[in-house]
Amino acid sequence: MANSNLKVSILIPSYNQSKYLIAAIDSALQQDYENLEVIVSDNCSTDDTLTHVSRYTADNRFKFYRNEENIGMGANAHKLFSYAKGDFALFLPGDDLLLCNEFISDAVRIIETYPSIVAVFGKNKTLFDDTGKMAESNCNYPAEYMTGKDVFLNFTKRRLGVLSCLFNRNLVQNIGFSETKALSGDFEFILRLCLHGNIGFINKHTAAWRRHEENYSRMVDIETLINNTAYFEVPYRTAIQSNAFDKCTLDKWLKEMRTSYFFSRLIKLHYLAPELIPEFEEAIKQYNAEIYKSVTGDIRLKLFRLISRFSSLTYLIFKYVLNQGPFIRELYSFKRKATEKL
Repeated sequence: MANSNLKVSILIPSYNQSKYLIAAIDSALQQDYENLEVIVSDNCSTDDTLTHVSRYTADNRFKFYRNEENIGMGANAHKLFSYAKGDFALFLPGDDLLLCNEFISDAVRIIETYPSIVAVFGKNKTLFDDTGKMAESNCNYPAEYMTGKDVFLNFTKRRLGVLSCLFNRNLVQNIGFSETKALSGDFEFILRLCLHGNIGFINKHTAAWRRHEENYSRMVDIETLINNTAYFEVPYRTAIQSNAFDKCTLDKWLKEMRTSYFFSRLIKLHYLAPELIPEFEEAIKQYNAEIYKSVTGDIRLKLFRLISRFSSLTYLIFKYVLNQGPFIRELYSFKRKATEKL
């Protein structure tokens, strides 16, 4: 699809990311969809960002704004959103990139086919900056279209990231972005979005999330990990208030979300900072004693701790049995980082 009446905004927040920013902008401008604007809001970078972006000034699809002072990541994202004129919008962090030049065209086709859709998601890859390798999941979306409520209730089976999410800008302007400062605030935003309409899917790898050194530091802070539960606690309360589901259904969903979250974080800490596991388990107990018993007593966790002594076996089980190739690749990246600190 070369064009449509729907205008699309690709929004790129940036701060001291000049070595990645060009790839992000190029991937946005290479989209084959014509009714497009690409907007960068730079949060007062101190690197050579200005020099790099000057090459795009002749492209009338491109707009660049720079804050006179650093106003924080959240405020910069809100400011960036205020510049947008599109009917639908996509957030593309300055260190990530789009992989599929037809992504926007494919997404708009789905939106025009199913008018009740509030967002369309592609699939993501993980790009490991230290090796240049990419990891991808073999998991495919079950359909081109699902109700938002079905996506909400099945979030533990298929987490959706905001990187490859083309969303209804007017709706988001009304409901707001993330209501928390959670590490996974994008999940919170997506879950609330699902309560307002239906969701479209593209079974292509449309974007790459770059994993680099700056991504790791907050993942081993116990307080941050506990506070991150807001990404599912807030949508739970929103769903309760809006009567989106009966309370029994929502309580079951919340338990699944809590269990899944703490299970995955314990496994990641096993590689990244095993010395923090006792402290984290105590924090889980203080957060919710029932979830603590469920997670620490889970046979899968005990099995993981047993097989993790054998790298090849761990990799095969996670990639081919559990279909978690990117997850286990990320764990090995954690392990490598931890080793480098010794």
